[in-house]
Parts: sequence; structure tokens; C-alpha cells
Amino acid sequence: MWPEIFSVKQEKKRELKLNSDKFTELLLKSNGVLDSALFGLKQINLLQLSNSIELRAIPNEIEKLDNLQSLLLFGNHLSSLPASIEKLHKLKILDLSSNKLTEFDFDFSKMEHLSTINLSNNEISVFKLKSSIHVLDLSMNKISQFPEIPSSVTDLKMSKNHLKEIPHDMKLPNLKNLDLSENEITAVPKSLGSIKLKTFGFKNNPLKDKKLYKYIDQNQALKAIMDHISKMGLTAPLEDKEKKSNGKKENSTQEITQKNIAKLHQIIVKKANENFKIVFDPSVKETRGFILCCIVNNLQLTSSILKEFLQFQTKLHDGICKKRESATIATHDLDLIQSQSLRYSTKLKDDIMIHPLGRSKVVTASEYYNNLKSEADVIRKEKKRSQYTGIYKFLHLLDDEENFAILETDNGVVLSLPPLTNSDVSKMSANTKRMLIEVTSSVNAAICHQVMSAMLIKTFELCHSQVDGDDGKKILEIEQVRVVNIDGGLKTIFPSKVDLVDMENERTQIIRP
Repeated sequence: MWPEIFSVKQEKKRELKLNSDKFTELLLKSNGVLDSALFGLKQINLLQLSNSIELRAIPNEIEKLDNLQSLLLFGNHLSSLPASIEKLHKLKILDLSSNKLTEFDFDFSKMEHLSTINLSNNEISVFKLKSSIHVLDLSMNKISQFPEIPSSVTDLKMSKNHLKEIPHDMKLPNLKNLDLSENEITAVPKSLGSIKLKTFGFKNNPLKDKKLYKYIDQNQALKAIMDHISKMGLTAPLEDKEKKSNGKKENSTQEITQKNIAKLHQIIVKKANENFKIVFDPSVKETRGFILCCIVNNLQLTSSILKEFLQFQTKLHDGICKKRESATIATHDLDLIQSQSLRYSTKLKDDIMIHPLGRSKVVTASEYYNNLKSEADVIRKEKKRSQYTGIYKFLHLLDDEENFAILETDNGVVLSLPPLTNSDVSKMSANTKRMLIEVTSSVNAAICHQVMSAMLIKTFELCHSQVDGDDGKKILEIEQVRVVNIDGGLKTIFPSKVDLVDMENERTQIIRP
């Protein structure tokens, strides 16, 4: 018997949580099979089996845990579920997110207490459900046709699927919150405007209605959006229109297709400039050993767009960058950098000279760090705070470090000091036309790619070029940047042929060198 199961049984606990490495270790020892003693724990009301790629199946015996109220099976490798799950009549929450499910077809009509199902980040293309749930998350799947949703649902998330249209009669009288962003929907039916929604997510869909697209893209008030949909939305087709000749339909389809092709957004990947490179010094390998860079050309910025862009960068730092513990982002005005060769290395903090962002003079990295610590203590005492805020909350990441990672030009001008600051020398402004994006990490290369992808998606949304005379067409030019070893051998290049795939869709094509 697994020791965790033994402990729950002996102490008559109501919850069992097996997670990540420890859970994986247990499964490896049992060839991926759950300990049968688990299904004797009839008293438990919460079962969490999560974050292990070794969990590939749930046995029918799950029905024996008939007191379960929460079943949390997220982050595993499940491709199917047993029909016996329908017998968990006391279940309230079912979380199957981040698995490998390809279809979900169940009758939960007898599960009267079930209120929430999370199926996000699977591979579901077929969805059928009988239930009286309130919250349903189907985001990040492969659903192309709007499925029949239980009429009881109040919160529906279906972002990042392949939906092409919204039904004219959704039959969701209780719906309050709807997220259909990042699909392939070109038009919204008028009937949607009559639903009294509290929130409506619809960004990054290839809408033909440019005014509606603008309203959504600029986060206009929900009332204005819904009023526009009620007036200008797609009208339900009449039966006689459906019976028109095939010839007319084909011609109409061809016209629409040609129109769409003519207005495709473009992400143009430009081949790396042979003279521009980032030299990776071995000294940085143990300190902050991962870096990814690229250049975005022909930026279209205003003061308000730049402000929103930098605010998004801050959100990433607090989010997927895990308060800069996993990764740090730096953005530079490339035209202010007088060098074609940059060096990523470490130096003693007393030997680094930098003009920190927003500061009046050049100081050593040691002075800058110590000044920040002093300022942080003063502010904390003045405002009677128990924690640091702003840049001060990142100081602990360099505690006890004598060598700091830096990105500098070949003539020694320091451009960034991750994870603390950029240099004022390459500060972004509303006049910036060429931007160097730098992502560094002490964790792994994967997080650098994840953060860079998020940055480029936002750049495409906010800072793209627009072709004159071609309404709504976005163009983003991304130039590859090479990171090379000190002997000149290629270490990484971004974007490579396998990057940016999450930015390509029905309305956006990627043109590669």
C-alpha cells in the first residue's frame, strides 16, 4: 500500500493529494497502475492525482469513491475516462485540464451536485454532455463546430479552439460570462446581443466587421459592443435563402475566400543579419545560462500604445516569469545601440558600469544594487509595509551574488542587468522603430521561448505596421538574431523554423526566409 494512502486510511482523512514528482515516482514503481487500496478510501471527499505523465488511465473502480465532491486529475496523460465516472453522484468539481483527451461524451444528468468541469488544454474535437453544470471550461482544445452546451451553464470558456461560427440560437438563457477569443470566427449573430452578459472575451478573431473588431481590440465598454452586435450582427438565414442555387453559393464563397486571402495578416520573418550577433560567454552558464533575442522592425508606437505594451511586460514578469525568478524581459531601441556584436556574460558587480533605466548617472552595479536596498528599506519603513514593491521586490534574486549577468556592446556599454534593470542608453520611446527583445533565464530555454512568444503576440496586437489602403491588414516584421559561442559556432537562433506556430491561423500567414 502506498504510504500516502495508508496515512489517509489510518487517520481517516477526508482528502488525498498525490502530485508531481512524488506521484510519478509511485506510478513508476507500479508500472503506471494506481494502488487498488485507493478505492477503499470511501470516506474521502477530495481526490487529487495530478501532474504526472505516467498516469494514463483511471480504472472503473473509481465509482467506489461515492463520497467524492472534488476530483482533480489535471496535468496527466489521460486519453479517456471510464463510464463509471457517471456514478459519482456527489461530485461537485471535475478538473481534467492539461491531459490528452480527444473526445468527451458523458451523461452526467444524475450528478445533481456537479457545478464545474474544467477540460481546458486537451485535444478534444468531439464534445457531448448531458448535465446541469454552471461552469464549463473548454479552452485550448480542437473544437471546430460549436457543440450543444447544457442550458444551465453560466460561465463558458472556449478560447483557443477552431470555432468558425456561433449558432444563431445558442439556447443558453443563464449565460453570464463567455470567452470565445482566439478562434476563427468571422461574424457574430445578432441574437448574441440579446444575451445579458457580464463579460465577453472575443479578441483575436478574424472578424469582417471592422468596427466590431476595433471595439473589441480596444476593450470598449461591453454595452457598446453588445449594442453594436444587436444592430449590425449577422441575421439568421431564411429557409428560402437556403434553397438558392448552388451556383450563386459557390460564387459567393469564392468572392469571400478571395477577399479573405487579399486581407491576410502577415508575419514576415527576416533572415538574421550576418554581422549582428549575441556572443554567449561561458562565464554566464552557471549564473543565468539561457538567452533568446529577436528584432522587431517598423514598429508603429504612440505614447499610449507604449504604455500598454510596457504594462503587459510587467504582467508577464509577475505571471509566467514568476516575479522574474524564471525569466526576465528587456526591450531596447536598437537604433540607439551603436554595436553589431553584443556579449552576454558575467562580471564582478564592482567592475560593471551601467546607466540604470530612469537614473541620472552611470554607477557600478554594486552601487546600484546597494542604493536600491537602501531605498527599499526607507520606503518600507515610511509606508509601514511588510513587503517590498516595484523593482525592490526583485533584489533578493541577487542576494549573496558577487558576479552579475550582463548584456553589453563590444565596446563595453552595458545594456541590461537581468533580473534588475535595462540601461537608459537603449530606452524605448514612442519614436522607437526597431526593437531588440531580450529574454534571459536561469531555469531553462523553454521558459525563454514561452515568454518570447507571449511578447511577440502582444507586439503583433499593439505595434504592427498597417498597409495603406488595405483596411485592417496587419504586418509584423521579425528579424532573426543569432546567439553564438565564443568560437563563433551557432548556439541558438530565434525565430527558427519551428517557432511562431502559435501565431499562424486562418487569417495570419507566416512568411519565412
